[in-house]
Amino acid sequence: MIWYMISVIVIALDQITKLVIKSNLEYGEKIPVIRNFLYITYHTNTGAAWGMLSNATVFLTVFSGLMALALVFIIPRFHNKCLKWATCLILGGDVGNQIDRLVQGKVTDFIATFYWGYGFPVFNIADSAIVIGSVLLLVYMFFFYNDEDFAFMNTGKGKKGKEGL
Repeated sequence: MIWYMISVIVIALDQITKLVIKSNLEYGEKIPVIRNFLYITYHTNTGAAWGMLSNATVFLTVFSGLMALALVFIIPRFHNKCLKWATCLILGGDVGNQIDRLVQGKVTDFIATFYWGYGFPVFNIADSAIVIGSVLLLVYMFFFYNDEDFAFMNTGKGKKGKEGL
C-alpha cells in the first residue's frame, strides 16, 4: 500500500501545480525563471508527448485508463524496488494527465525549457514523473531484470523452456 503513496503524491503535486498555473497566469504568458533557459508558462495539449496524437483525447483517455488499471493490479506483485518506483511514477503521471483529459478535455502544461535556441515541448509534473519512471524502468531492464519479477504473469499453459525456442 505504501507504494501507491508515491503515485498519490505525484498526482497531488501535478494537480496542485496545474491549479496554481491556471489561477495565476493568462494562457500563453511566460515567466522567466532562468532567462533563455527555463520559463513557467500556461499551455494546453490535446495530444500526448510532443503533440503526438493531437486531438486524440478519446483514444488517449481509454489507453491511459487501461494502463492505469493494469498498473494498479501489477505493482503489488513486483518485488524489485527499482521496478516498483518506476511503475508507481508512471502510474502517478498517467493518472495526473488523465484527470486533465477527463475534466477539461486537454492537459495543462507549464514548464518550458530552451536549449541552444531550441524550444523543448512544454511539459508538467505528470510528464516528468512518466519520463523519470521510464528511465528507471530502463535502468531496471538493463541492470536488475529478473524473470522471477514477472513469474506471476506465467500461467504455465503452453510454456516452453529455452530448448523450445
